[in-house]
Amino acid sequence: MAERGFTLLEVLVALAVLSIALGALLPLFAGGLQGAAVAGDQVMATLAAKSLLAELEAGPLMPGTTGGDLEGGGRWRLDVQPAESSAALRLWRLDLTVERGRAAVRLVTLRVGEVEP
Repeated sequence: MAERGFTLLEVLVALAVLSIALGALLPLFAGGLQGAAVAGDQVMATLAAKSLLAELEAGPLMPGTTGGDLEGGGRWRLDVQPAESSAALRLWRLDLTVERGRAAVRLVTLRVGEVEP
C-alpha cells in the first residue's frame, strides 16, 4: 500500500520557493508603505500651506521673511515682497514654503493690498 504525504525533500523545496517569493515581494510592500507615508506628509504640508495663506487675508501684508513651527511637526517660511504698485493698490508676491516630515510644499501667489499712506 502506498503511503500518502510529502517527503522531507518536497517540504524543503516548497519552503525554499516560498521564502524566495516572499523575499521578492516584501520590498514592494515596504516601498508602498513608504510612498503612502510621503503622500500623507505631502497632503498635510499642502493643507498647512493653504491654511497659512488664508490667515494672511485677514491682516495687512508687510515685506520681509517670517517663519515658524507647525502644530504637529514641521516648519514654514514666508517671504513677502512687493511686486507692482499703483496709486491706490499694491501687488504683493508671497512665497510660502512648508516642510513636514519627508515632504516640502512651495506655494507662490500674488495678493492685492492697499498702499499704506
